[in-house]
Amino acid sequence: LKDSSNQILELTKEVKNLNQINQELKKKVADTDISKFIINNDKRCKFYTGIDSYEKLIALFDFIEQSAPKPHPLEVLTHFQQFVLTLVKLRLNLRLEDLGHRFNIAKSTVSKYVHIWVTGMHQVFVPTFLFWPG
Repeated sequence: LKDSSNQILELTKEVKNLNQINQELKKKVADTDISKFIINNDKRCKFYTGIDSYEKLIALFDFIEQSAPKPHPLEVLTHFQQFVLTLVKLRLNLRLEDLGHRFNIAKSTVSKYVHIWVTGMHQVFVPTFLFWPG
């Protein structure tokens, strides 16, 4: 019983430490990502995403977010940041490694987010905006 109690205390400390690290990483990403850089700046929004206004970007995100998977609790980027990252990739064709540096995430995570959001955009936009003749 005493060993179990010690293990619980150690695990509790470890969870607290990991939560603190997670919060610090989230703050670091929030301070450096492009999605904050384009807020209310239509010129930057157009350059980075191809959407000509920040308001349209938000409306498009609201429309497509319905099909996005629920965020995993350990994900560093918000859905909006993931969406912006994907649009930047599609617009500027930056390398995955470059986007990883810009958003402070691994290259493999960038690839995962781009795949998820492109798939989601396909599922939402193709039936909504493309009509095949019958």
